[in-house]
Amino acid sequence: MSNPTRGEVTFDLPDPEGGPTKRYKLKFNNAGRIALESEAGLSQPEIDFALATGKVGATLLSAMLWGATRMHHSAQIRNKSMINAIMDQAEETEVMEDLSLSLIAAYSRRSKEEIREEIEKVQRGEEIPPDEDSDADAEGVEDVPTDGPVDAGPKDEGKKKKPEGGKSLTEVGRAS
Repeated sequence: MSNPTRGEVTFDLPDPEGGPTKRYKLKFNNAGRIALESEAGLSQPEIDFALATGKVGATLLSAMLWGATRMHHSAQIRNKSMINAIMDQAEETEVMEDLSLSLIAAYSRRSKEEIREEIEKVQRGEEIPPDEDSDADAEGVEDVPTDGPVDAGPKDEGKKKKPEGGKSLTEVGRAS
């Protein structure tokens, strides 16, 4: 059975005026990933590369926040100005780093603590081992059989054949 909360991260945004803290649930479902790619103008591999190399600017963070809020908060966060307001408030209340960690954790489906540890390792110059999930030979994983090589058949199979009578439809059309 799958874990429905996997990849779901909470982010608390304090009110700079001292009002109640707002808690957001961030999760990238398929709609959220599509919204992220669309808003960022990047493909998933390009986003993965940006995150892996630390090349994450305000534009990508904004697109990530937009995508991560589609599942639980699309009714409350209806446009990009609302995203910008959340980011401004995160900067004002000095929780932008936590927001960034939350977004990266939700996107990579890992905990904020794991992301923080990985960032610290990179900063110390340590190598990061590959994800355990990426191991194709994992125990309990079975390869799905393939159909084998695709046979294209005889060389003339893809050519248009003339109908009986020797004329193609184009030639018949020209004769009329």
